Amino acid sequence: MTLTLCHLFGVLDATMMGTGWMGWYIWLWFLALAGLSYLVYTWFRPRRRIVRNKPLEAARLRLARGEITAEEYEEIMRRLRR
Repeated sequence: MTLTLCHLFGVLDATMMGTGWMGWYIWLWFLALAGLSYLVYTWFRPRRRIVRNKPLEAARLRLARGEITAEEYEEIMRRLRR
C-alpha cells in the first residue's frame, strides 16, 4: 500500500514529474497557493460587527417583547433623555 501511495503521489515514479522529491514540489506549491488563498479570503471577508444596544434601543426592545408597559417605557425614555 505504501508503495502504491508513493507511486500515486509521484515519489518513486520515474516519470518526468515524479523523480524523487521533484514530484513533491508540485504538492508543496499547491499547498502554498491554497494557504495564501485562505489568508486572502480571511483578510477580505466581511466581518461580523458586534452591535451593542444603546439604552433607548434596549427600552424599545423590552417594550416590543412585552417586558415593560408603555408607561414604564415613557418613564425610561424621559429619564434617559435628561
